Amino acid sequence: MSLDFGNSGKKTIYLLCFIILILVLSAYSNSLYAPFTLDDSHSFVTEPRVLDFTFSWGSAYELTKTKFGLYRFLPILTFALDLQWGSGSVMAFHVTNIVIHLLAAVALFFLLTSLFTFISKNSSFLLEKWQVSPNLIVVFTVGLWALNPVQTNAVTYLVQRMTSMAVLFCFLTLGCYLHARVLQLRGLRSKKIIIWYLFSLFSAVCGLLCKEITAVLPALVMLIEFLFVSHGSLRQFLQKYKILFILAILVLLPFLIYKLSNGVLNGYDYRHFTLIERLLTELRIVTSYIFLLLLPLPQFLNLEYDPVISTTLFSPITTLTSLLFLVVTIVGAWWVRKKFPLITFCVYWFFICLLIESTVIPLELRFDHRLYLPSAGFYLLFVLFCCKVASRFLPDIQNDRNSIILLVTFFLIIFSCLSLLTYKRNMVWQDSTTLHRDCVLKSPLKARAHGNLAKALGGQGKYKEAIAECEKSLSLGVKGYEAYWTTACNLIVNMSRMGDNRLAIKRGEILLADAPPDAKKNSYPTFLHDLGGIYLKEAEYQQAFNIFMRGLKFASNNKSKDCWRPYLDKFAKDVLLTLVESDKKDFSLDLDIETPTDNKAQLSVFEKMAEICYSIDEMELATKYCGLIKDKKDNPLFENSSIKDKINRINALNSAQRQKGTIKTKYFQHPFASKFHFYMAATYGLVKAGLPDYLLINYFLGAAEKLRPNNVDITLMRSWLFYQKLFFDDAIREIDKAIEIDRDYAQLWLNRGLYCIGADKNEEALEAFV
Repeated sequence: MSLDFGNSGKKTIYLLCFIILILVLSAYSNSLYAPFTLDDSHSFVTEPRVLDFTFSWGSAYELTKTKFGLYRFLPILTFALDLQWGSGSVMAFHVTNIVIHLLAAVALFFLLTSLFTFISKNSSFLLEKWQVSPNLIVVFTVGLWALNPVQTNAVTYLVQRMTSMAVLFCFLTLGCYLHARVLQLRGLRSKKIIIWYLFSLFSAVCGLLCKEITAVLPALVMLIEFLFVSHGSLRQFLQKYKILFILAILVLLPFLIYKLSNGVLNGYDYRHFTLIERLLTELRIVTSYIFLLLLPLPQFLNLEYDPVISTTLFSPITTLTSLLFLVVTIVGAWWVRKKFPLITFCVYWFFICLLIESTVIPLELRFDHRLYLPSAGFYLLFVLFCCKVASRFLPDIQNDRNSIILLVTFFLIIFSCLSLLTYKRNMVWQDSTTLHRDCVLKSPLKARAHGNLAKALGGQGKYKEAIAECEKSLSLGVKGYEAYWTTACNLIVNMSRMGDNRLAIKRGEILLADAPPDAKKNSYPTFLHDLGGIYLKEAEYQQAFNIFMRGLKFASNNKSKDCWRPYLDKFAKDVLLTLVESDKKDFSLDLDIETPTDNKAQLSVFEKMAEICYSIDEMELATKYCGLIKDKKDNPLFENSSIKDKINRINALNSAQRQKGTIKTKYFQHPFASKFHFYMAATYGLVKAGLPDYLLINYFLGAAEKLRPNNVDITLMRSWLFYQKLFFDDAIREIDKAIEIDRDYAQLWLNRGLYCIGADKNEEALEAFV
């Protein structure tokens, strides 16, 4: 069976594609003005790097420094571009999302066409079993996938463009790969094969710059090779690709185990479920995904699911039944892999594409946008099933025009129903209150659902309802309470908006005192900013100052995390505003800082700010405010102030340390300056990569030591290796050797303090830090 348009007719295929296009546009026509919601805000609506984007390389590079880093660069870039051409209109973002969805549908068409071409060149008899032209199978699958209301979470929810773009590039990667393989099977040796492979590699890289789910691509490629090249023979497959498996075991497996045990799994500390509970619960969730794809009614769709946690296989009992169902499905697909490899491909595609987001990584338990990639395999299987059933009731369906028309009509009816259901689901997204009321209705016990509704109600001026929803949200808190600080912030703000600042302050202090220790800090700085602002409104300057200082110290302690860095300037401005307002009222604040005079009120606000920033070791801010201090002619106390001298002395010391450099700046950024630089750069790179086997690290470090045996940085690196192995006394002994060589190298003292803390030598640690 060939892949030309043959019996089905080109016009039929073109007409079906046109109808699907119209139905998709119709289904999403009422979503163009759906408001920003949830993660949209911090991802791009209020992200300074997106708002300040200009068409320059420097600005583009800044986008890699958002909270998502390099791995979501392309979607963040498109958000920045939407902001430019749409002038901030929400419609611009939705138009782009819909275009990406349509492009993904085209890419899926390309992938499936390439897949069937690949199969026909490998073993054409596989297609004859379905008795329907592959072209119709492809179009039917694309239509079901593109029009399904389940996809609204990846299209209408703007931030999930990250998912839709990643899936678009996944489809392109596999389509280009299959196209190159087809040329190989034809025995051609041309540049076209290389070009198609390069296109595939380029698309894969683009996918990795959109979202991490693209990491399943190697597994999908191996699935294709196993089923359609090795014909489902495990022995043949392993013989052909054993070198890849050996490399994976030696390189990738240890790396993945290390990353999971030392990073990813720590995320469960902030979840209300354990790793085992998540795995058990996902059994039920994955099963529910299957039934949702079969019956995607709007009443079953939700933005904020609140699944019951499975604590054992028998609690609830549906955990066990889900496990049995999934095992039977997976084993059954394996059993028929040689006779019906397409069925096996569809089933395993579905489960492989859920591996990253529905297994061990401590993400939220359920989101429908996770079905955007897996559902392609599911709907291909559904179409194959329908075609098989149709071939039983419609003899000679390949050549009988009426049978084809009947089959096409059947799918057109399904397309129309799906388009209508998608349109209906999008009606919920038209208003923030409507959307979050829908979430509360379907997840009445989820704290975040009530908190989000409260925020939406507050934005519409419905303060009493918003306060009531905030209280419900606070009463439903669980371990790892993600919504606590967001809800607390909404509560005091809505109380203040109602004109009751005293009540807002009283409630805010209670919320601050009773905060769960494991509540996520996502909106903690915002809460402090708003509470301090309410104190300022009531002219309670000392309390406002104390709250703002709390926020300033928090931001200072966490400034290494990009998401908290902007709050440093924000709280500095809050503190400055408090100083200015208190000076106007001749109110003397207790600043809790050392100043050269007892008459603190006579100091300028900039001098006070410099002292404050100096006291929390924020030298950049201290220098900034110091530069704003007027000279002694305008401020007679300035000649008695030592703040400028203190800051200049610290800056001079910091400058000296910068000239000494770090291992990263000296060697890693200049690896080819000399052999020594290369060995040190290799050592640093392997350590930063988290390589669990120190054999290679010690080789490079030993090679560097042969060239420069008394180099301080070699001893520093070796001490760090001891520290990573928890050999604290050995680490201290090594770092002391380095300190004897260079006592002015600040990094050595910082490391010694860190090692002493590990060895419970707190007094020595304090001496090292001082």
